[in-house]
Order: sequence, then structure tokens, then C-alpha cells
Amino acid sequence: HDVIQKFQKIYANASKRTGDERSGHCGNQGHQKTPVFIHALMRQAYACKCESKCDCQEEAPKGGFTDCGLHTGGLPRDTSWPLVCSLLKWSFSRIEGVTDRDRLFRLTMCNFDAHVLRITCTSFALDKNKPPCLTPNEAEKLTRVIHSAALLASDLADDGHDMSELRNELTKVKKVVTDGFDEWAGINANKWRLPSGLCFDDLQHSLRRPRLKLDDAIDVGALMLTMEEKRNRAGRNIGQIPILDLSKKCSFKQALFWMNGMPASSNCLTMMLQLRTVESIIWKCVLEVGIETTCQNEEDLELLMKLVDRYRDVAQNVRLNESACENLMMVEEQSREVLVVWSTYCFVYSANKQCLFNDVMDGFGVALNYHDLKHLVLSDRRMHDVLLEIARYLKLHHTSSSIFSLKDQEPSFQLAERYARKNLESLWQDEKEDANSRKEKHWNEIIRKKELACRLRSELSQLKSDLSLAEAEMSRAWDECKYDRRHYKRYECKVRSVKSDIKRKENAIRDAERAPDPVINPLPQDEGKAYRVLFFLYMPPPLRTLARVTLTAQQLLLPPWTFSRAGDGSKTV
Repeated sequence: HDVIQKFQKIYANASKRTGDERSGHCGNQGHQKTPVFIHALMRQAYACKCESKCDCQEEAPKGGFTDCGLHTGGLPRDTSWPLVCSLLKWSFSRIEGVTDRDRLFRLTMCNFDAHVLRITCTSFALDKNKPPCLTPNEAEKLTRVIHSAALLASDLADDGHDMSELRNELTKVKKVVTDGFDEWAGINANKWRLPSGLCFDDLQHSLRRPRLKLDDAIDVGALMLTMEEKRNRAGRNIGQIPILDLSKKCSFKQALFWMNGMPASSNCLTMMLQLRTVESIIWKCVLEVGIETTCQNEEDLELLMKLVDRYRDVAQNVRLNESACENLMMVEEQSREVLVVWSTYCFVYSANKQCLFNDVMDGFGVALNYHDLKHLVLSDRRMHDVLLEIARYLKLHHTSSSIFSLKDQEPSFQLAERYARKNLESLWQDEKEDANSRKEKHWNEIIRKKELACRLRSELSQLKSDLSLAEAEMSRAWDECKYDRRHYKRYECKVRSVKSDIKRKENAIRDAERAPDPVINPLPQDEGKAYRVLFFLYMPPPLRTLARVTLTAQQLLLPPWTFSRAGDGSKTV
């Protein structure tokens, strides 16, 4: 307490310094309010023995942070958030009487994010009856806070915490952010809307006529090329590539054969030709053939997935080609890829639902939400029609039981159990017999080791009796033959031999008393849970394809920098 009072007096005297006296230059104490300045004042307070006013020699700040204080006219610096977070985590680690300090820290951080959201949303919401107007930067900041809180809440939910209240709050805040951004977009869009009564004749008087400047006439004779020069120029431009005729019906097998037959090239035009051709095939299947009739069997699904994997590999090569990206609007290219994968999802879901596993998938719906497609950037009417058709199909087959969705996995487990009970019952019976056989062998081994231990104990008892007899004989031999060491040595060797047999027998008894290795069954004892495990072990290829394309379709909604897809498509989700 005395040290703190002395520090406050020394700090008050230092605060009176103005002008050049505030500087810590040339060994002066100064008044910079830096960490080393406070440390110097505290050292002086500890060393001070004065009763009232401190007359001790001033401690000068030392270290690399002597001149990092607040300068005249400057603003206070924000404390680094990683530093604050680390200090909080360290403080939580020193709490006594709490078993799981790390979980308490994560729960505090999650509630802190929620608190920041409440404060921020309150500052934006000026009118409770009207959604706030959020600029793109403001909406992005709020979205990042929502994302951070959602990740923490997800980890806590996995640990058993009830995060339903926070989930509902984050859902409401997300809707507020979306509505606020839509409000801003609507206001800015209205600024550029033409008046309703404006016609073309009125525009003729107000618009400035463009002035055209033509280049000089081209000398055609100077540009005449020989056939060899034309071939060389064509080779430098795009090369000789096959063209797929899309005027007729084109199957996935033909398209895949055409893609695999394309020469390996990093030419942007060649890669764009492949992308647009596959897209045209997918659009035609959605709009003309129909989602329900595109894929009818397992072979169609396999060919479709191979074609989409090749498409995505080419799209990845385009993104990695800097020269190609310079002339493309990458957000539209990503939107096209999303539309292709979501169309593929609809084909795969329809084939499983209508043709392959109609009875198993009865009552289960799609895992994708068509509202997630509203951010796509599409440049032509045909892609808009494809988007609307996909949205119509997803809305038609949406239920509360979405299979292979990461939001709720219980419907997927129910589907797995239903399929396994129908198709894997014999396998379950074989597994039960194997489990019973393993348990029986385990019990037989226990009985064998028990009988062995009993027999070994009896033999050990006999060896101990033999040891007592041998030691008595050795003692008598010592008393009788003190001057004949050879006679005594025979009895001594016999005692050592019996002791060695006893030690080996004791080791054998310990091995016999040790329990055999426990029986580990690969399947749960509960029949329903066992069927679920069997389903994922022996999952039919069409349903495995559906699970894979479901995850891929949701993955593509993430920003492009959060994941990378390079390599063989068959080995990548």
C-alpha cells in the first residue's frame, strides 16, 4: 500500500513536466507514459525510503520502448486484440476451483462476440419499424463477427453446450444484416432508375451525339498470307482442336470422350471452349431434357460425375492461369461453376429419389437452399432460366428432413438405418455371429488361463517345499563338512537351481493371471446404431455420389480463398 502511494506521488510530480522536460532524451526521466516509463517510476517507488516528498535520484527509463508514447496531437493507440485475447486466456488459466478453464474461456469469447453484435446492431437500428441501411463495408464487418461467433458456438455445441438461444439470435442478426444491405442496394438502385414517363424521343434532345473516328483504310494486299503462314498463325492462336456438335443430342459419355480427347494445353481459348461446351450440355439437360429424366441409372451418374470433375479441373486451371484471369470476370466464372455443380446435385438427387432408391428416400428432402443462389452473377438469359429451374426443383423437394446436410445429421442416420435394415440384414447377422464367436473364444481363453494358474500355483508350492528341504540339507552339509567345500557346493547348486525354478514358475503364474486382450467389436451393440455404421461401410455408389455432390455444392458457396481444389477430381470432394 505504501509503495502504491509513493508511486502515485512520483507520477504526479512527473506529470507536471512540460515542453522539453517531457522527453526521455539524454538519460532524463521525462514524461512519456510508456511501459518503461511506468516501470522506472515503480522501481523508484520501491527504492524510496523518504517519509513525505521523494528526494531520491530519478530512475531513467531504459529499453527499446522509451519513445513510443502518445505524442502531442496524436490519438491513443488501440490495444492489439491478439494480446488482449492471450491475456484473457492466461487469466482464465489461473482461476482456481474450475475444472475446464479452456471451455469457460471459449464460452466467454462466444458471448463477447454476441455482445459486440448487439451493440453494433443497436447503433445501426435507428428506426425499429424499418430495417437499417447497411453499406457493404458495414455488412461485411457484421458478417465477420457473426461468422466468428458461429464457429465458437459450433465448437461449444460439439462439447455438449446448449447454444440454441445464441443460434436463434445469430439467425435474427443475419437477417437484419441481409435486410439492411438490401435496403442500401435498393436506395442506390433507385438513384439510377429512369423516370417512368421518359421516352426515346425525349432522350434524343438530352443525349450528346457520339463522335466516331475511323482508322486509316487497311491495305488488304499487304496482309495476304500463304497457306503455311495461315496454319502457323492458327497454331499459335488456338491450335487444331475437335469441336463437339451440340445441335444433336449429346450424351455424357460422348462429352466425356470429347473432353478426354482434347490435347493438353494451357491456351485460354482451348480451356474456355471446354468449359462453355460442358455448360451448354448441362443447361440443355436442365431446360430441355428435364431434371427428372436426365439420369436414370447408376451408369449415368458415374459418367456425369466424371464429366463434372473434368470440368472443375479445367476451371481450376483457368483460375491458376494469370493471363487468362486478366480478360475474365472471375466472379461470373465462379457463378457458372456453382450453377453446374448445383444442377448436378439436382440430377443425382432425382436419380436416387425417382429411380434407384425410391422406397428408401421416401420422406427425405434436399439439403440445399435455393436462397443461397441469389448472390450469383449471371450474364445471359439462359443461365437465369437454369437458375430459376433449379430453384423451382429445390423448393418443390424441400422438407424438414434434409439428408447429407451438415446442419442436422439425424435424417442422414435415419436414411442409413432404413437402407441397412432393408439390404444389409444378412451382413448384420454375420457380424453378430462373429462377435459371439470372439466372445466365446475370449471366455475359453479366460478359463484356460485360470486352470493354468491353479496348476502352476500347486507346482510352485511343491517347489517351495523342495527349496526348504534343499536349504536344510545344505545347512547340515556345512556343519558336517566344513573342510570339504566340494560336498557343500553340490547342495548350494541344488538350492540355486530350485530358486531359479521358483522364479520361472512365479513369472508363469503372473502371465497366467494376466487377463487376455479385451474383445473389441467393430459395431455398436445397439442394433439401430450398428445398421448406421454398416450403411457407411457398405454405402451404395449412387448414395455416396449424392453425399459427395451435396458437400461439394455447399463448399462452393464459401469464398474462393477458403479452399483449394487441385489434382484429380475423383480424389477431391
